[in-house]
Amino acid sequence: EMQVDEKQSHIRALEKEAQALKSGNIALAADSEALARAVETSHKTQEEQAARLAEITKSIADREQMLGDLETQQDQLWATLSMRMEERERTLVALNEEIEHKQQTLESMNQKLEGVAQVEAQVGEKMSMAQAAEAQVKALSDEA
Repeated sequence: EMQVDEKQSHIRALEKEAQALKSGNIALAADSEALARAVETSHKTQEEQAARLAEITKSIADREQMLGDLETQQDQLWATLSMRMEERERTLVALNEEIEHKQQTLESMNQKLEGVAQVEAQVGEKMSMAQAAEAQVKALSDEA
């Protein structure tokens, strides 16, 4: 009987160990599932981060392109502005030359007008003298 009791005791101990192993296996399976979910979440997070990085990279490339376009446009605007400033400078120089020419023409005309006015004054004096002489001649002829 002792052997039977020992065997039964040994069987119960083995059953307890089996139960403990079964519980350990269940816990291990749960841990394994949790780890699998964590790995899956990590992969999704990595995919999301990779997608976000791709978006950011594209955004940077787009902005660099836009910046390049703006720099080109700015260069074109500066070139246009420089050209127009040069045109305006040439126009102003031409206008100044034209104004100087017209001033010289006006000065020349003023001198001619002054000469005409002097001639008119002299003609007026001579006409007055002629009229006075005529009046004297008429008075003398009336007396005679």
